[in-house]
Amino acid sequence: MDPRDARRVIDGTGGEICYADSYMIAAKIVRDHREFWEERMSRAEMTFAEFQRRNIARSRIAFPTCNDWSLNDWAVALVGEAGELCNLLKKNRRALATDERFLLDGPFYEQARQAVIDELADVIIYADLMLSQLGASTAEAVGAKFDEVSKRVGYVDVGELISAPPSEGGKSIPRV
Repeated sequence: MDPRDARRVIDGTGGEICYADSYMIAAKIVRDHREFWEERMSRAEMTFAEFQRRNIARSRIAFPTCNDWSLNDWAVALVGEAGELCNLLKKNRRALATDERFLLDGPFYEQARQAVIDELADVIIYADLMLSQLGASTAEAVGAKFDEVSKRVGYVDVGELISAPPSEGGKSIPRV
């Protein structure tokens, strides 16, 4: 579909879907409801499902030329972000004395750390968009893969055991 044609715009409430006849109208919808959007976007935590829904909506509205991307296009974008992450880490590893911004243990630690976090977030965003292109739920895909690997390596989720006080009698943690 041509990006200038009708475009689905999710209203953010999980309710009706409206149709905008151009990117400009979609942008106006977001601007007109800025307070609503800022409140929803200010949350520190999101579920995978909410993240996926918002990521798809933002991609469709803000980047309409990507609406007809193939899996190959999304893979190239994802690898591009992973490459940017690797480039930052490479520069840190080499300890470039000419540019202290890349040293994770240097005077610009917080800036270097944030740059790595930002690139990792970009990788996650593109991975989510690829999963969406495949019609997969990010939550289900990540959960299933986590469980598969956990079972293979004999991992038992001990989150509750770690946060609980040690029991008397020294119970051992069961294996999968």
